[in-house]
Amino acid sequence: MSLGHHRSVRHRLAYDDHPWPSADGQLVHAAFGLRPWHAAPLPLEERDLPATFTHLDEDVQADRTEAVLRAVFTWAAGQGADQVEVALLKPDDDELARLGLQPVGPRTLTGAFTVERLLPLLRRRGVERVWITRHGDLLVYMHETWDSVVVTAAEHEVGDLRSRLADVG
Repeated sequence: MSLGHHRSVRHRLAYDDHPWPSADGQLVHAAFGLRPWHAAPLPLEERDLPATFTHLDEDVQADRTEAVLRAVFTWAAGQGADQVEVALLKPDDDELARLGLQPVGPRTLTGAFTVERLLPLLRRRGVERVWITRHGDLLVYMHETWDSVVVTAAEHEVGDLRSRLADVG
């Protein structure tokens, strides 16, 4: 799949000072919509996904994943998401300018959350982590690939995301 970086990348960055989603978060994926996460290991791997999805052409998988993530970002904006922090393996100066994010560490950028700001990252390799927060509380977390996105919100808020995902599906 063309979203995120290739699974053969072994480089891992330490983010112990960043929030981790609660175990009652919901895993989001184009293959299954939402399902309870239960703090399962991340990132997801191909064997974790239904064959009905993994046997699709990679471009179809990427398009479906992008549509689901657009829905997640739009939902997050509607829930009041106000900050985003992004960890990239190899950010460059041109990319920093395009994204409009400020460096807060060697490979970590932050800024106000907007849907449009994150869309260029969907097909970029080397997106290591994404934290989308609302008033300092984690709302959306991405771990190493766009296949591994967890949302944490109240059940009625997650219900709104379910509705959005049904419209995408």
